[in-house]
Amino acid sequence: MQPTPFPQPKPTGMMPPPYTPPKPTGMMPPYTPPQPPIHPDPATQVSYCRKCGAALPYGQTLCSNCQAGQLTGQNPKVITFMISLLLFYMKGEIRMEQNFIKTKLPNAILFIPFGTKRKSIPINQISSVNSNFSLNPKSFICGLVALIAAIICLGGSPAWGIILLLLAALYIIDSFTTMLVIEKTSGNVEEIPFYIMEKTKCENIEEMINQIISQRMYSTMQNNF
Repeated sequence: MQPTPFPQPKPTGMMPPPYTPPKPTGMMPPYTPPQPPIHPDPATQVSYCRKCGAALPYGQTLCSNCQAGQLTGQNPKVITFMISLLLFYMKGEIRMEQNFIKTKLPNAILFIPFGTKRKSIPINQISSVNSNFSLNPKSFICGLVALIAAIICLGGSPAWGIILLLLAALYIIDSFTTMLVIEKTSGNVEEIPFYIMEKTKCENIEEMINQIISQRMYSTMQNNF
């Protein structure tokens, strides 16, 4: 038995066309090498006050428009203020840091500077902070005495009468103060007087201290959990 040969296809005389790769339908974008990150110049950066919206230069922690403190980072914050119109040339100072509040108040005897009182209060020893209106009875009584003396002197010596009248006005104005009251966990109270026109600074300091206390309490709770 001979095997049956497999039939071969007959040539048609036509060769298949050569393979042509498909052409791209769109243009590929040119290659762009990655650019290094651009770090902005701190001198050109500005922020905005969280209270009044005024523009603030980079790193400024106190608004020059409304005197509101800006809690940015952990940098110490220093606020100076007047404690009296009679002692306008002497400034008080409160420095707020992460763990301490440091105060510096001037002393004076008859308008003459006589040293300063410095205190450092740990944040964890403060139970509450508030500000309220206060009347200094000593300054008010001195103003009334100076006013009576001025009225008496106006009849005989007008120059001394005018001087005493101005002094009486300063004493009476200084008798109205805004007091920042810091209560400690031990029960002691620290009182810091502010000139009545510095009420905004006193309220801002109160707010900033309360925020520092809140941040510390939050950090303590996070560490406990």
